Amino acid sequence: MVELALEAGVGVASPRTEVLPGTGDPRQRVIDYVDSIYASRSDRKRLEAIESSIEGQEPMNPDLRLTVNIPAHHTEMNLGRTLTHYLKQEPYTLGVKPDFEVLVMVNGDNSTDLQTSRAYRDAMAFKERHPNFPLIVGTGTYAGHEAKIGLIRRDMALVSLRRAIEANLPSIENMILVTNDADLQDLPKG
Repeated sequence: MVELALEAGVGVASPRTEVLPGTGDPRQRVIDYVDSIYASRSDRKRLEAIESSIEGQEPMNPDLRLTVNIPAHHTEMNLGRTLTHYLKQEPYTLGVKPDFEVLVMVNGDNSTDLQTSRAYRDAMAFKERHPNFPLIVGTGTYAGHEAKIGLIRRDMALVSLRRAIEANLPSIENMILVTNDADLQDLPKG
């Protein structure tokens, strides 16, 4: 896992660190940053489609401190193993409501029915087997020129931040966002 801190205290795993514009209230700076991205017509349409795919799932825990974003594209071999790794994390194993959530976004191009893909079915089956595990499953469609992992990870971070804003998380400026590939081969055993 990678964690890069933005100036306002929000971590985003990406090849670069973005500095949030403005000065003053860090929470408002996060909100302004997310709103500025959503203002772009092409970004807004794509982001709203992702949000629509997760509607009706669990609201964000108000004590959330960490969101793990897992983009999933042709990851059938290891997605379950990756999710099981997070299932074994404290405080979940102690029976305490976890202060983290995992967002899996199955992504593909316009020709793919993502909700019938094996990655989506596997993630939903995992969610059904572990109903108390904080797993959110969504989909994202990217045209050929958009299908770059950096854009997909950014979109996931923005959707997570938007969920935090809508949940009125008291410490959004200190929330940590982490991205983790779904097809990791080197997760620790156990």
